[in-house]
Amino acid sequence: MMVKRILVYGAGSLGLTWAALLADSGLEIKLYARPRSALSINLSGIKLSGALSLQARVEAVDTLPELSSNDIILICVKSYDLRTVLDQFQTEYPTLPILALLQNGFFISDHVTDLLPCSYHPVDTTRIVTSPGAQCKQLNRAHIAGLGQTFIEDTQAGSVLADGLKRHNLPVDIVRDISPHEINKAIANSIINPLTAINGYSNGQLLADQNVLSQGKQLLAEISQVLASEGHKVAIDEQFDNIIDILKNTSDNTSSMLQDVWAQKPTEIDFLLGTILEIAGRHALKTPVCQNIYDQISISH
Repeated sequence: MMVKRILVYGAGSLGLTWAALLADSGLEIKLYARPRSALSINLSGIKLSGALSLQARVEAVDTLPELSSNDIILICVKSYDLRTVLDQFQTEYPTLPILALLQNGFFISDHVTDLLPCSYHPVDTTRIVTSPGAQCKQLNRAHIAGLGQTFIEDTQAGSVLADGLKRHNLPVDIVRDISPHEINKAIANSIINPLTAINGYSNGQLLADQNVLSQGKQLLAEISQVLASEGHKVAIDEQFDNIIDILKNTSDNTSSMLQDVWAQKPTEIDFLLGTILEIAGRHALKTPVCQNIYDQISISH
């Protein structure tokens, strides 16, 4: 498969980061953004700072370009925006090209399948798990608080995207079974994001509060029980150690959920703890800690 172009959909911190990295590696990139953001990016390029320093020229557009079946759409929006994005694709593209998914949450590809009509599906889907702590500083600038390992599903499109990152010496693994990595990330996000959002904490402040961390371990135990009911075994101690490592490596980071709460935007709680509660309901499992935290976040927006 010869990929002609990559459309990065969404100019938030993740979209800016991926568009800059892929464009700088020599790939043909277009970045779909709101008109004001597109103007800023076209005038000044994209600038990344912090753990990753880079300035790149990227063509930004505020209307969807024509795409062929061999092109890739890298969707860099929040999980709660997937329905709107996929509806837009149905009106613009008679045939949906390759989708690359970066969204937070449990079983995201299942959500995408549920949102699309049976007769309208992508040529292929590539799932990506990545964990840079990034924040937008301006319309064309993103600050990277910390870099983590990126896992990309072993597909032809995945290889193209992985090669683009590897040219910047970033830690990237191509994996045949990405599901364990998706679940690991979703577990971490299900604990770090709500607890930082409820308490108004940076990741480092969460790490320093042993009482809240204890609540996080209780939440982890409930999540693990629920996932086990669906055949996904979770090593609780190993997972908790992983969460501690993430907090240490991104101590200055403000979680995306806390940013959303501050901005009075929707959050991804339904794709994290909401999914856990839905599965728990199917199996008649009690999850009081999960329900309490879910309720607190839901009330906040």
